[in-house]
Amino acid sequence: MPQDPYADASIGNVTGSNSVNVFLGLGLPWTIGSIYWAAMGRTEEWQTKYSGQARFESWNSDGGKFVVIGH
Repeated sequence: MPQDPYADASIGNVTGSNSVNVFLGLGLPWTIGSIYWAAMGRTEEWQTKYSGQARFESWNSDGGKFVVIGH
């Protein structure tokens, strides 16, 4: 409300909104991708796609991995 003496409600609204947006924008897709690849395991396609990467040996262990290559 414009007449509130303190900005607590506005700050809480902005902080909460940003938290939800980050979760839905990044957290949810990454969580789904991680669960998918953990369930799928390492496929031949996955191994072929990432075999040229520098950290491939550490990724190519255990189950499947959700890999995001940063630039």
